[in-house]
Amino acid sequence: LTNWASVSTNTHTAAVKTDGTLWTWGGGSNGVLGLGNTTNYSSPKQVGALTNWASVSAGSSHTAAIALVPPRRMRLFEGFTIKFVSGRIIIHQNQ
Repeated sequence: LTNWASVSTNTHTAAVKTDGTLWTWGGGSNGVLGLGNTTNYSSPKQVGALTNWASVSAGSSHTAAIALVPPRRMRLFEGFTIKFVSGRIIIHQNQ
C-alpha cells in the first residue's frame, strides 16, 4: 500500500504509483478506466506504458491524468475536450 503516489476515487479509482505508472479499477462505464472498454474491474489495471504520470483525478464520468515532461501529455478520457489558452489548461465537457 505504500507504492501509491496519487489516488483519486469516485465511481472508480485512479492512481499513480511511485514508479510513475497509471492504474485504474472499479466501475468502467463510459470508458472512464481508459482501458478501451466499459468493463468493471475489482483490482488495479495498468493504463498504457508511460512511466511519467504525476497526478490523477477520478470524476463521476471521467478520469484525467497529468504526465511530467517529456513527453508533455495530458490524457483525458471520453466526453471531454482539452484546450490550452494563455498558458492555462481549459477542460470542457462535451455536450
